[in-house]
Amino acid sequence: MREIELLQALEALAAELSIDVRYEALDSAGGLCQYGGRRHLIIPRDLPARQRINALADALAHQSLDGVFVRPSVRDFLHNRIGSNTT
Repeated sequence: MREIELLQALEALAAELSIDVRYEALDSAGGLCQYGGRRHLIIPRDLPARQRINALADALAHQSLDGVFVRPSVRDFLHNRIGSNTT
């Protein structure tokens, strides 16, 4: 799967999980937060696609995916991401 396709798939998964993904001008790493009764993933807008993918994957890999269709390639990517972050 190409980077742009993976990025779009992760953004769609976030939307399915009711996480609003926002790209903002930040001086920090951003992250997952909750305000106004909604969850938001704020990502620096100047990050290249690979780093945006990593930020999305880090946030989504720890969400419950029960009852949500996740493309097998995306599910594998998230599973591998969890495995690589536990060492």
